[in-house]
Amino acid sequence: MNELSKIVANSKVAARVKLALLGQAHAIEIEGQQVKIPRMGLILAAFLLLECSSMRSTREEVGRFLWEDLDKERQAGNLRQLLLRLRNIQTLHGMQLFSIHADHVALNLDGSEIDVVAFRTSTPANSEQKIAAMCEAYAGELLAGLHEHGEKLSQWLVAKRSLLRAEFVAAILPYLEDQHRPDLAPKIVAAKRLIEAEPFHEAGYRALMQAYADRGDVAIARRLYDKLERLLTRELGCKPSPQTRDLCQRLLDKRDAPMISAGQETVSTENEKGLAAPMIVTPKASQPRLAIVAPAAPGEPGSRQELADGFVDQLVTRLWQSRNFALTLPSSFSENAEVCAPPDIDYLIEVHQGRGRTGRVISARLLAMPEREILWAAGFDNSDEFANGVHTTVLSVIRQIENREIQLLETATEATSAYRLTVQGQRLLRCVDLPSIRRARNLFKTALALAPAHVPALTGVSRSYVMEWLVRAPYEKASLEIAEQSARKAISICPDDRRGHHALGLVKLYFKEIDESIETLVRATTLSPDDPDVRADLADALVFNGQAGEAIELYAPSNQDRRPGDYPHWILASAHFCRGDYRASLDEIAQMENPVPASRVSAAAHALLGETQRARRIVTASMEFNPEFNLNLWLSMFPCHNHEYIQRYSDGLREAGFK
Repeated sequence: MNELSKIVANSKVAARVKLALLGQAHAIEIEGQQVKIPRMGLILAAFLLLECSSMRSTREEVGRFLWEDLDKERQAGNLRQLLLRLRNIQTLHGMQLFSIHADHVALNLDGSEIDVVAFRTSTPANSEQKIAAMCEAYAGELLAGLHEHGEKLSQWLVAKRSLLRAEFVAAILPYLEDQHRPDLAPKIVAAKRLIEAEPFHEAGYRALMQAYADRGDVAIARRLYDKLERLLTRELGCKPSPQTRDLCQRLLDKRDAPMISAGQETVSTENEKGLAAPMIVTPKASQPRLAIVAPAAPGEPGSRQELADGFVDQLVTRLWQSRNFALTLPSSFSENAEVCAPPDIDYLIEVHQGRGRTGRVISARLLAMPEREILWAAGFDNSDEFANGVHTTVLSVIRQIENREIQLLETATEATSAYRLTVQGQRLLRCVDLPSIRRARNLFKTALALAPAHVPALTGVSRSYVMEWLVRAPYEKASLEIAEQSARKAISICPDDRRGHHALGLVKLYFKEIDESIETLVRATTLSPDDPDVRADLADALVFNGQAGEAIELYAPSNQDRRPGDYPHWILASAHFCRGDYRASLDEIAQMENPVPASRVSAAAHALLGETQRARRIVTASMEFNPEFNLNLWLSMFPCHNHEYIQRYSDGLREAGFK
């Protein structure tokens, strides 16, 4: 039993029914036995507990909250089905967590223990027992990993998660900052919990560093500082605060060890005593540093106009969601963009507001610094263009910076960066041919040698294994298992980065876990709405789910948003084939620079159009590329819920000559 469990065990009263809403548990525990309940039942419990003052609500209000996109009749029908399932679970296990009535639903706390309630009743955290109880109860975010499609419901979850996280941080900080608490074990547990809840909150790191140093583990304290510095540099483009640096220096002085300078990181080795000893190495530069400024209009120094202000706010949010850059905000505004641009940046976005023939005008331009070379510029002069201007700017900025970084990689004589290597690898993956896929993987692995926690490189490795599996059509799933490991590692490093969820969603698709794939890819689009690659793979998953029309509607109209390369055409070819529009499928394949990866779809489409000779020529060329292809084995691994589509595809492939 660990220290946390020992402390909690002395003060805990057993409850017959326990409901876990915090973290990943998502279950009811009844007399020690875990019982799964529907995810909407969990959300209903959270809604009644956190939103309703008396923990009760009318059926109409609950239905409207849970299924906002449906009409009133379907809301009522869905709620009836949910409450019936909950009533059956309660009857089966002889408990009553939900009180279900003809006109309302309530949460019944008699004989029940809910982690959210236990967490909140532990405040104020003025004893080690309460700290331990709070840390055990707050196992993670509210309904962590649960994501719903409704806009209002999603916003509600985000708001409540933020509220509970803020309550946890506010309650635990005084304890961590109290220097007169001699017991180190609970302080270490509490500091770790704070870091899990708020990875960028330096107080947790300071408390943990101090606790380990007091225990004699200065080397661990030093590695914690290194970890924090890398995290802040990679994700926020900044350094630890002077307070944290000063603490690290004081702790290191006890060992007469040199302070790690900015721009260095450490790897751990073992000395002759078996203690971890840091070895300083110099890493290469990582993400480009990007700043956004909105110089005041002439005659209005020191202020931004309302429209430009709103444009910049949205632009900052969307670029931060992309996680492509170390984003820096200006500390002041003036008529001179050079004055308000932060120092030591690689790129600058200037946003100006003015007046044109049709009214107010927003203009944006991207500059390479310090030369101030204009890489891209655009103007938006009506309400429709304003609505799409942020989206256009985000995509254009990402592409232009990637293009320039690739050019710098090809011409640079100095050591390169993990970011540049990863971008080059991502470009190669768009070719969808085996040599390019393997070259891309080597670039990703080189990037990881420079920066082992570089999420884009990890997800690039994951995607390369999925793409090779698709192109080669092998019959073992070892490649997919490696891809899944890389994707999950990326998520563990940064749970709010859409790239890890994107990679995992793609892997799940080819493991034939289509529902989970779609849910994970939707999560990725929520985290970064502007990413066309996520939208492409979500469209692909919809095709396999029998929703080809929705896939085309999602992806086909967005030609201006698509990444260049063959992959989007391959996806749309599959979507048109699924709908029975074989000519449109072939039109998409004709736009591919290398149509070989789509040869199976192409051959089947020609065969079903009666163009048998053409189909068999494609089969011959395809078998030269992959002579071990076996149709029955391939179809057995083909992920699809639409049996009619599979049958047509199978018939077309056999008619074409695949065996």
